Amino acid sequence: MKTIITSIILLLSIPAWAFQSDWNKGSITLKSGDKIEAELVYKSRKELLQYKQGEIVRTLSPAEVKFFAFQDKDNGLERSFQSYSYRSKNREKISTFLEIVIDGEAKFLIKETFADVEIPAPKDLLRLQDNHYNYYDGFVILNYQLYPTVDFKKEILPALISSNAEIRDYVKQNRLNSKKYPDQLRIIDYYNSLFDSNYKFAIAGEK
Repeated sequence: MKTIITSIILLLSIPAWAFQSDWNKGSITLKSGDKIEAELVYKSRKELLQYKQGEIVRTLSPAEVKFFAFQDKDNGLERSFQSYSYRSKNREKISTFLEIVIDGEAKFLIKETFADVEIPAPKDLLRLQDNHYNYYDGFVILNYQLYPTVDFKKEILPALISSNAEIRDYVKQNRLNSKKYPDQLRIIDYYNSLFDSNYKFAIAGEK
C-alpha cells in the first residue's frame, strides 16, 4: 500500500493562513472519477478547493472531490486530503476534507479547526497564529469506518488488537499511551507494517 510520509513537526508548524493565497502544483480526483492536474489552492477555513488552468479558476467543495494532493513549495511537503461524508445528529449529510497523515491498512487523518479563544486541547495539537487558535482533531479510518481519536483507547485500540493481536504486545513493550497523539501515530504506523512488507514507516525511527 502507498505510504504518505509526512513530517509531523513541519505539518503542525505551517501557519494558519497557509494555502489560502499561494498556488501549488497538484492533482484532484473527483467523485465522478475524473482527474485534474492543475495549480491548486486550499482555503481551509471555508473548506473550499480552487484550481486554475490558464486564466480559468474553478471552485470545488468536499461534496465534489474524492481526493487531492499538492506539493507545498515553501515546506517541501506533499500534502494529501480526502473527502469524507457523514450524517449529523439531525441526519443532515455533511462532507468535509480530512488531511492524511498516515496512509495504509489504517489511515490517520487530521482536521484543522479555528477558534478565537483557547479551548481544552492536547498541546501537540494546538498552535497560536495571529491571535487565533488552531486545533487539530484526529481521526482513524479502519475497515471503512471513521473513528475520532478521542475514542482511541476505547474503540480504536480494541479494533486494532482484534485484527492483529501483535498490537497488544507492541503497545506494552514500548510503554505507549494510547491517549497521547504521538503514541497513537506509532501504533497506527506499526499496525500498517503488519499488513505490508514494503511499508515505509511515517514516524522517524520506527521499523
